[in-house]
Amino acid sequence: MEMLQKIRSVIVEDESAAREALKNYLAKYCPVIEVVGEAHDCKSAVPLLHELEPQLVFLDVEMPNMSGVECARAIQECIRRIGRM
Repeated sequence: MEMLQKIRSVIVEDESAAREALKNYLAKYCPVIEVVGEAHDCKSAVPLLHELEPQLVFLDVEMPNMSGVECARAIQECIRRIGRM
């Protein structure tokens, strides 16, 4: 049987219950997706993404201080400045 390579992912979500629910859902229904990190806001997400270099990011759209769309733009700008994550 061929082993599938895991897809490394990070969850960016301000609500801990939602992060936990998504992790449980992924573990049950999408075992190929491995959650390698979590962040509760964009400020903590950017350095985490730089450190972990995930292939996939689950990004909450509505977060305090910065929306998910604004966070995506900040991440994109960080990638432009420092190169590939």
